[in-house]
Amino acid sequence: MTATRRDRQSGGNAMALFAAEFVRNFHTTGAIAPSGQALARELCRHLHSAPSDGPRRLLEVGPGTGAVTRRIAARMRPGDTLDLVEANPKFVAWMTDLLRTDPRLRRVADRVRILPGLVQEIELPTGYHAVVCGLPFTNFDAETVSGILDILLGALDPKARLSFFTYAALRRVKLLTSREREYVRMIRVEAVVADRMESHQTDRELVLANIPPAWVYHLHA
Repeated sequence: MTATRRDRQSGGNAMALFAAEFVRNFHTTGAIAPSGQALARELCRHLHSAPSDGPRRLLEVGPGTGAVTRRIAARMRPGDTLDLVEANPKFVAWMTDLLRTDPRLRRVADRVRILPGLVQEIELPTGYHAVVCGLPFTNFDAETVSGILDILLGALDPKARLSFFTYAALRRVKLLTSREREYVRMIRVEAVVADRMESHQTDRELVLANIPPAWVYHLHA
C-alpha cells in the first residue's frame, strides 16, 4: 500500500471514529471532525520558539485521533518528550495503535507517553515548555473550564505558552437554538476565558479555514 493510500485510509477511519464518538459522547468530544490542518498549524505556531536550552517537555490534552499530535511530532527536536492526556478510551486505543503504525509518530514513539483519564484527575508534572489543549471548553460548565485552565497554566514553564481554541460565533448559534440555561452557561464559560486572557499576556488568531471557524488563544504562563 502506498503512503498516500495509507494516509487516505487512516484519515477516513479517523473521521469515522470521531463521528461515532461525537454521537456517543458529545460532551467530551465536542466536534464532528478532527481539527483541520489550518487549526492544527495555528495551535502549534509557538512550538518552534518554546523556551528551553535542551530537550523540551511538551503536553497535549485531548489529542483525539491525532490530527494535532502529528504536527507536534513533526516539530519535536531530538530529546524532546510529549505527554498525551486523553479521557476517551476509544481515542486512547487509537493513539496507542497510531504510535506503532503512523510513520510520522513512530519515529518519536519512544518519547511519547499516553496518560489516560481526565486532566483534572491526573497528577501532572510542572515545567512543560509548551501545552496544546484540544478540549471542548464550550461543552463544559464554567467551573470545570476555570479548573482546567488553572491546571494547565500551572503546569507551564514560566516562559512557556498554553494554546487552546474555541469555536467562533458559537454564542449566536446557542442563542438561536438553545434554552436560556444553556446560553447562560456559554456566557459564563466565555467570561472565564476572558478573565484568563486579561490576567495572562495573550495573543489570538481567527482560523477561518477550519470547519467550523475557530479562535486560537496563546496564553503566557
